[in-house]
Amino acid sequence: MACCSKQSVCRRQSPVEHHRLIKHRKTDRVTQGIGGAIVNGVVPPSCCTVGAYTTRTTLPEKKIPSMTRHFPESDVEYFSLNSFYFGCTLANGAGAATALFNCTVKVQGYLDGVRVVESKPFKFVSPAISRAPMVHAILNDKKFEKLHYVTLSSTYDLARIPMNLAGATLIDDVSHTNYRRVSKTLKPRQPGMVAE
Repeated sequence: MACCSKQSVCRRQSPVEHHRLIKHRKTDRVTQGIGGAIVNGVVPPSCCTVGAYTTRTTLPEKKIPSMTRHFPESDVEYFSLNSFYFGCTLANGAGAATALFNCTVKVQGYLDGVRVVESKPFKFVSPAISRAPMVHAILNDKKFEKLHYVTLSSTYDLARIPMNLAGATLIDDVSHTNYRRVSKTLKPRQPGMVAE
């Protein structure tokens, strides 16, 4: 992706669909703002877009952002979530971030579509400045290995959010390992999965 102008604001571009053989649901792709920050907010480690979801995205429809190996073109049997970066802001209706904001992101890993195998919270604490680096959430627990899908849900202090704004969580540099199906006709003596 091409880098955005350093004078642009954080704007919704399009939904994130597939990235590295994993489908991302309920997450939008947004651009960076002035000086590499999401105006006024978190500084992602990569250039030049991040994934984002807001309370407006998730609360009315009761749907939460997720990463899944379930889609027709996928040959991924399982995936392991290794780490990701995140930060939280307030956002207006146009998608522009307005200020840093405290949040807790809870990651849940699932098998067989319904069974939660692990749940882990991570906190982003807003500093007294207008820009801050993202938190690096590292999932070094073996229970986050070989999952079918993962959900991300954020908790904000909703009482402190003005009516015209929404809590927004920004996600960047998601690291995961895919385990793909192997055709038994091509490799009959090989194990059923290989790491990508």
